[in-house]
Amino acid sequence: MSNFEGQTIYLDAAELRRLVSKALLMMTKQYRVEVGARAMQATGDIIADFVMAYEFKLDRYWHFKRLCARFEVLKIDLRMIVNDGLLQSPHPVTHERPETIALQMFERVAKIDEAIGRWKTKIVVRQARPSPQDDGSSD
Repeated sequence: MSNFEGQTIYLDAAELRRLVSKALLMMTKQYRVEVGARAMQATGDIIADFVMAYEFKLDRYWHFKRLCARFEVLKIDLRMIVNDGLLQSPHPVTHERPETIALQMFERVAKIDEAIGRWKTKIVVRQARPSPQDDGSSD
């Protein structure tokens, strides 16, 4: 990956996925199935949409819009997990507290959100700029 925003989005999304998997162990089985699995799926979808947007130039804008939409849904799910108190017990192995995991998840969300905003600006500018092969003449 050559651009900084791409590296940041990918690495932070992978770390967020790791944090969500840790958070799953802090939930009851019911919450894990109802909400946690959905958040875990959403992090995978975000990574997949990012890779598609990054690698395939022709469909970049479409995949980027999907990335943004899925990221907004993930943010709502993560807020629900934290605000509704679904993280109930310390991590069984590392003994990290739910508040620590919640804070780390929201830090990653903020970093991803910022990187998406920067990347969005670049993509919109590129979409508005005519390609070098298009000289404006119609044959």
